[in-house]
Amino acid sequence: LRLWRAMGADDRLKMVGMPTTTNDPPRYLKAAESKLVEIKAPQPRPKLEDTILTSPESPGLRFIPMIMWHDSTHFASTAYYRDFVFGPRHMVSRGGFIEDKLGQQQGLDLRTIGWKSHAEYGTWLLDDGAPPPARLVGHLDGKHFLRADDKVAIQAQQRLLKAAAASAAASSSAPSALCPDAAAAAAAPTGLVAAACGDTVGPPRSDDELSAALGRYRRPASGR
Repeated sequence: LRLWRAMGADDRLKMVGMPTTTNDPPRYLKAAESKLVEIKAPQPRPKLEDTILTSPESPGLRFIPMIMWHDSTHFASTAYYRDFVFGPRHMVSRGGFIEDKLGQQQGLDLRTIGWKSHAEYGTWLLDDGAPPPARLVGHLDGKHFLRADDKVAIQAQQRLLKAAAASAAASSSAPSALCPDAAAAAAAPTGLVAAACGDTVGPPRSDDELSAALGRYRRPASGR
C-alpha cells in the first residue's frame, strides 16, 4: 500500500520491479553502472547513486533506476501499459515478450539518446534496505518439490517416450509395439502398467499421435 501511494504521488515511478536474484538491490547499482559502460551510454550522465528516489509516502523504501525492463513481478498502472508499453511507439505487440522488445529498445535508447531516455520508460527497482540476498521473488525448480513416486513415474514416462520415438525412427513401415511386455510391466518400479497390452500401432507420425498412444499407460487406481 505504501508503495502504491508512492507511485501515485510521483509520476516518475511508472514501473517498480521487485528484487530478484538477478536484480538484487545491494549489488544492482554496481552492476548497472558497469552495464552502462559496456553499452557505451554517452556522457555526461549522473551516477546512479545520485538518481535514487525516496518518497514521504513510503518511508524506509528507496527506488533505484532500473536501466532495462525485466519480465518479473512488478507494479505498474494499466494506463502505463496501454499508453506506453502497447502505445504509439509499437515497441511490443499484444501478447509479445516485453523484456525482449521493450527492454532491448530501452538499452538502444540509452546508447543513442543517453540517460534522459530513462524518464520515458520510468523503470525502477524497489529497495527496502534488506541485506543480500534481498530478493522478494524468484523461480523454483518444480522437480525438487515432487513426491518421490511422482518423480519416478515421470522418469518412466520419459523413457517410454524415448523408446517409442527410437522405435518409430528405426522403422517407418513395420508396425511397432508401444506396449511393454508383461514381465517389463510387472517389474516397473513406478507401477506403470499398460492399459491395452498386446495392441500394436504403426509408428506415430506426429507428436499428437505419440501422446495419444502413450496416454494409454496409466498408474493403477490403487497406486495413489
